[in-house]
Amino acid sequence: MLPAQGSAFGLLVLFVVDQRNAPSDGARSALVLGLIMAVNVSALVIRFRGATVMLEIELHTPRLLLRGWQTTDLRGFAALNADPEVMRYFPSVMSRAQSDAMARRIQAHFALHGFGQWVLERREQPGLIGALGLQQVNFEAAFTPAVEIGWRLQRAHWRQGYAREAAEAVLAYAFESLQLNEVLAFTVPANRPSQGLMQRLGMQHQAAQDFEHPLLPVGHPLRQHVLYRLSQASWRTRQARALPAS
Repeated sequence: MLPAQGSAFGLLVLFVVDQRNAPSDGARSALVLGLIMAVNVSALVIRFRGATVMLEIELHTPRLLLRGWQTTDLRGFAALNADPEVMRYFPSVMSRAQSDAMARRIQAHFALHGFGQWVLERREQPGLIGALGLQQVNFEAAFTPAVEIGWRLQRAHWRQGYAREAAEAVLAYAFESLQLNEVLAFTVPANRPSQGLMQRLGMQHQAAQDFEHPLLPVGHPLRQHVLYRLSQASWRTRQARALPAS
C-alpha cells in the first residue's frame, strides 16, 4: 500500500552553523522557518560544530532510515560493491579504492545538489544494508539533464520490500520537497527485478527512448538500457488514489 502524503515518511534536517558567527535570534528564526518551508520538514535540529555549516537530510519509513554517510559505512559499502551478485548488472565489481571513491562522489553530490544516494539501514539494527537515492544523470543523452533514482542492497536483504519502501520515501521527497518535475530510472533489459520495482513504483517504460549507455564501449553486453519515467503529476495522481475514502 502506498503512503499518503504527510504520513509515516518523516524528514529530519540538521543545520549546523558556526558558533563564532552565529546569527541573531531573529535571523536564526527566519532561517529555520525558511528551511521548514523549503523542504517540508517534520522536525528540525540546529547543532553547532566549530566552523562547519551543513544541511543533512534524513528520510524515515516504518522500518528504515535513509541517512548521510559516515566513515564507518565504507567497509560495508565496499563489501556490497565487491559482491558479484549485487553487481551483476553493473560493468564490474569494485575494489575498496573504487568503492571509497564512489562514496566520496556521493557525498560531493549531496553538497552540490542537496540530495544523493543515502545510506540505507534498518531502524531496529543500525548499519549499512545498501544505498538508495537520487542523483543527476552523469552523462549526456536525449533525456538529459535529468534526475534518476537508483538502488543497490545487500543480498541478505533482497525480497523483503526494503527497496520499495525506501524508494517510495525518496520519491515523496523528490516531488514534494525538491519539486522535481520527473524522476527517471534505467537498467539493462535482463535486470527484471529492478524493472519490476520501477513498475511497482508507478514508473512507465519508455520503449521509444531505450538507449545505449554512452559510458560503456560499443559491443559491451550491458550497453543497451531500458528507460523508465515518473512525472510529478502521475505520482500525485497515484498518491490520491491510495488515500482511503472519506
